[in-house]
Amino acid sequence: MGTSLCLSVRMSGDEWQLEMPTGWIGNQFAPANDFGVLGPIVTLLDSQLILNPMRVVANGEGSAVMFPLFQLPGMADEQFVKDVGMVEADLRTLKAAMEAGD
Repeated sequence: MGTSLCLSVRMSGDEWQLEMPTGWIGNQFAPANDFGVLGPIVTLLDSQLILNPMRVVANGEGSAVMFPLFQLPGMADEQFVKDVGMVEADLRTLKAAMEAGD
């Protein structure tokens, strides 16, 4: 299975570093909690911090992943549409991997 957004991942201290088509970014998750909140804070190439309010919620015998995606100030509509497509593709990859037991 492939990904459209992230090319590779490595751990550095308490931060996940993701190789994107434009370079490496940081990704720090919330501490483990009972609410399913992942809330990663992404450090962009220009050191800008972006909070992604991601959450995993039990749903019967499975789980639902919620990932609201917000258009950043100054982001062109075309770029936002592209980002939506990449996130959707990655969430589909996550779903397929989880269902396959990978």
